[in-house]
Parts: sequence; C-alpha cells; structure tokens
Amino acid sequence: MEKLICTYRLRPDVTLEQYSAYSREIDQRITSGESPVIRFEVYAVTETVDGEHFCDIVEDIEVTDFAAWQAALDGDNMAYPVKVLFEHYIIPESLVTIRASRIRPAVASGVRPPLPEGAPA
Repeated sequence: MEKLICTYRLRPDVTLEQYSAYSREIDQRITSGESPVIRFEVYAVTETVDGEHFCDIVEDIEVTDFAAWQAALDGDNMAYPVKVLFEHYIIPESLVTIRASRIRPAVASGVRPPLPEGAPA
C-alpha cells in the first residue's frame, strides 16, 4: 500500500461549491472505482493554522501500487476527470503530489520511554 497526498489551489473564479459538485459527482465516483485505489478522500482546507495558506484542496489517496496508480491516471477512465480538473477547476502549477510511507506506531506502554539511541538531546 502507498499513500499519496495531493494538494492544489482552486482557480480564482471557482467557488468551493462548484468544485465540491465536480468532486462528488465526477472525480470521486470515477477515481474510487479504479482498481489500484483502496481509499480516496477529498478535503477542503478550512484554515491554515501555521505557515502560509498554500492550498485549497487536499486529496488523501491510498493505492495498492504506485505504478498501477500511474497507469490508471494515464488510462481512458481517468482522462475525463483529470482533463476537467485541470481545465476548469484548479491552478495546474499549484498541484503538489507527495508519496509517503507510514512510520509504524509503537505499542503504547503507558510510561515515558527514553529518547532513542543517537537522538539529539
């Protein structure tokens, strides 16, 4: 499994309501049905607590395999939602895609453990 986080800004003339309708009715329906997709969730950024507001939308995507996801993006099913997204809703150069792997959590012990060996003090 691989985690992909995509962030982007909406075009100035696009409202969140317009984008949300596209996301619900087109993008989420098609993307969620692609074979490598385990989970596809889309979030509107409501506030930037720290740092600069750099995106309006965050997509949280889990896929079985990155190469299979890339192939799906290049396939016929995804051609329409991708084309519509880039031509009508987002600022293309604002798109950032992050590939991430989960750092496995430790088992809770109920006590404060010492810092790992080699960690800065």
